[in-house]
Amino acid sequence: MVRGVGARDFFTGCALLYSALRRLDYRPWLGLRAASDVADGVGGVLSLRAGTRCPQQARTTRLALVLGAVEVVAWRVLPALDDVSEARRRFSRTSTGPVSVSSQG
Repeated sequence: MVRGVGARDFFTGCALLYSALRRLDYRPWLGLRAASDVADGVGGVLSLRAGTRCPQQARTTRLALVLGAVEVVAWRVLPALDDVSEARRRFSRTSTGPVSVSSQG
């Protein structure tokens, strides 16, 4: 199972990096990664509640839940930052600089 999770994380990480470098939509990959980590965390919690007493399992479960939460927040926040960034780019292309007012009298 650990190899499968490692392969999944490697694949989604590569897809996120590729999407970011190509300025493609990365949200589906970030959402997939968040859903996977949250599902891992929930599975770990259920396993611990069923009686698994393994310190490594508890650490892995906490890590999966924290990473899932961070990824959900990033999934919600990063698109808004992208919109702000795009708006700044558009404004800087259309802006002609400071306007000077001359008084003719």
